[in-house]
Formats: sequence, C-alpha cells, structure tokens
Amino acid sequence: MKTNNLLYFGFILIVWHASVLHACEIDLLKDSRQQVISIVSDKNTYKSSVYLVENGKVLKKFRGVIGRNGISKNKREGDGKSPSGIFPLSFGFGSSSKVASKNFPFTTVTENSHCIDDINHPKYNKILFDYKKPSHISSENLKKVGAPYEFAVAVDYNHLDPNSKTNPVKSYGSCIFLHVWKQKSKKEIGPTAGCTAYSRENMIETLNWLDKSKNPVLIQLTRAEYQKQNRSHCFPKNL
Repeated sequence: MKTNNLLYFGFILIVWHASVLHACEIDLLKDSRQQVISIVSDKNTYKSSVYLVENGKVLKKFRGVIGRNGISKNKREGDGKSPSGIFPLSFGFGSSSKVASKNFPFTTVTENSHCIDDINHPKYNKILFDYKKPSHISSENLKKVGAPYEFAVAVDYNHLDPNSKTNPVKSYGSCIFLHVWKQKSKKEIGPTAGCTAYSRENMIETLNWLDKSKNPVLIQLTRAEYQKQNRSHCFPKNL
C-alpha cells in the first residue's frame, strides 16, 4: 500500500511539473530573452523599481516612475495611469542620434514627428515621423517635448507598432513610451502622464542593450500581481 501511495504521489508531482512547463511554453515570454521589468508597490503609486533582465538574469536595477495616478489594467486616454501587463518593445526614437547599438531600430525625430493622441484620427496611437499636422489635430510633437524624448522606446500598448495588424482601440490610451524622466531637483522626480521613465543614463544604457532579435518586452505590474503571475508566466524570480 505504501508503495502505491508513493507512486501516486510521484505521478502527481510529474503532472504538476509538466503543467508548469507547458504554461511557460505557450507564454509570451517563451520567445523573449530581454525584459524591462517595472514593479510598483501598489496600483496607486507612481514610484517603480526597474530591472533589466536577460535570459533570466538581472543585469541592473534602478528606480523609475510611471503615471501620476498609478497603474491600471483598464487604461483610458488622459487618465494619468500607466498600463499594466506585458508589452513588446518596438523601436527607439529621440531628438538625439547618439545611440551606439545597431541591434535595435532608432529614428531621430524632427519638427514634423508626431504621436497622434486624437481618438478621432485614423492614425490614432501611431507615430508619424514626417507629418505636417493640421492645427485641429491633437498630438505630441516628439521634438518639442524636449529632454524627456531625447532618448525613448516605443511600447506596443494598444497596437502602437506600425506593423500591427490590429487597429488601436479608440480611447484606450496612446503614446506609451519608455523615456527620460523629468527631474524637479536632485532628490525629487516627477511622475509621467502614463509612460515609464527613468534617468537619462539608464535610458541610454537600455537603448544600447536592447536587441530586436531577442524580442524585448516591458513587464509592468504591481508587486502582488507580479508574484501572482510569476508561476504561469515564468517571470524572473526574486526581484
């Protein structure tokens, strides 16, 4: 009887282990070897801990900020919140051309570079690098934003990627990036309108580190949600 019980228990362990492996195999992260992980203590805070992770190994940790109203799974245009979830990192852009890496696409913006945040525009939540915008269209001029967009990375939230076969959902939020933070003083860093931001030094390092062939993603969650999803998504542990 004891032998049968041991065999049954061993069988249960094998099935459980296989189910965990299967969850990892079908997960978005199975093809991603680079992750920028932004973790906040709760859904209402704007201060985050950011980790650069490659092949499961944490390469660097530093502080960051997100939207002024925290994080949400149901982000809407103008709500001041950052999106919660896992999102591919599409390409880099900025007012600077000083990016050493050739492994991640980077476009230098001009006075005619805009990200459309007008929900009635057919190119809502798309970056148009050469667009003579009519005055009645709402957008972010990526050049005039200044220092925050000196170095930035487009986050494929709400189908921002120009190669996406799905159209953005109107009012679900637009123009979500990684970018350089606004520093009010040496100690005080302001939140964003919905993006994820950190220091210029760390932003440059991120851009030079990213490799499109490694399918980089942004993982942005509360700590409780990160721990909850850790097993099924095979997130890096012990962050």
